[in-house]
Amino acid sequence: MNQQAKDKAKEFVLTMLGAPIVKVELEESQINLAIESAARYIEMQSNNRVVQDVKFLYLLCEGALIHSKFILGRIRSKYEESSSFVDARPSDGRLLLEEAKEELVNWKWSVEDAFLRLALEEQISD
Repeated sequence: MNQQAKDKAKEFVLTMLGAPIVKVELEESQINLAIESAARYIEMQSNNRVVQDVKFLYLLCEGALIHSKFILGRIRSKYEESSSFVDARPSDGRLLLEEAKEELVNWKWSVEDAFLRLALEEQISD
């Protein structure tokens, strides 16, 4: 995965989480971890194919967002209502984790489907 793809994924994650209007409660290292997690899954499914496709960039961005939601959900679920972290309640974190779990299943299917289609296209063209 090249740096340009990582940068686009980071921008996508931040924008989808509400930045710059909303303060995103993630550090750069956490966003990078989310991007790397998504990229690793895509690479595992790729069977060593080099993928430079817009669809796969979109899948990387979506996967990074889902992994970011997991991180953010875990953080938010640790805060108690009496916390000084006013905007987040434990229920917010739990809801975000549930949403991310559901989205992760669908995202993994999308990644697997994309590589199955790519394999079929390769077989047809051979």
